[in-house]
Amino acid sequence: MKRYPVLSALMIILFVLASMVWSAEENHEGGKFMGNIKITTIPEEYKRAVPEEFQGKIKEISYTVGNYINSSRQLVTNQAISSEEAGRETVQGEPIVKKCNVYLPAGYEENDKDRKYNVLYLLHGVGGSRFEWLKGGGWIDGNYAICNILDNLIMNGEIEPLIVVFPEGRSSHDWVDNSFSVDRTNILGFYYFDYELRYDLIPFIESNFNTYADIAAKSPEAIEYSRKHRAIAGLSMGGMQA
Repeated sequence: MKRYPVLSALMIILFVLASMVWSAEENHEGGKFMGNIKITTIPEEYKRAVPEEFQGKIKEISYTVGNYINSSRQLVTNQAISSEEAGRETVQGEPIVKKCNVYLPAGYEENDKDRKYNVLYLLHGVGGSRFEWLKGGGWIDGNYAICNILDNLIMNGEIEPLIVVFPEGRSSHDWVDNSFSVDRTNILGFYYFDYELRYDLIPFIESNFNTYADIAAKSPEAIEYSRKHRAIAGLSMGGMQA
């Protein structure tokens, strides 16, 4: 994926998040809908670095995955997922270890459990990796452009400080293979990422970072609350996953 299409997609996604202005109006059934939506382009200066004290950080994280496609094209799972549901044979197996990149906003403190954050999951395209969103936008002022944009939006009060997760979208034993071949299991892994996301990645993020959402809380009220504090978006194949 070339640099500028990635940055353009980034602009669209972030400014849908940051610059949507709506008024809630009553409809004839008594519900509400969003009107007067205004979307603006990203200011050029937002690609530049903010002062150091307002800069977030990127961390590379390893986590265990118990739901993935193995070399026999079976779904390895530690959940009660039937072959009928999965559309292929499901088996038990040893977990694998994957990596993701995580953006933590300025001021994030691991030990400050009272301050909570929303989470955005950004998914890459078919030939990409956890670095596609980061490297695709370029390197400006000693930092990834996407991080500069996030830093500027947060510093200027246009979005609340948030955590952004850049996963590897292939839920397969060969997840490090970013080649494009339908004969390989890495491509098949894209279509089973939902199990990893639900049962491995989100639980890991929400148990290791200070998030509003808590996937371990199962009451209807907790589920309704948590879903308001997660967002997901993707580029190309990642858009399909989202």
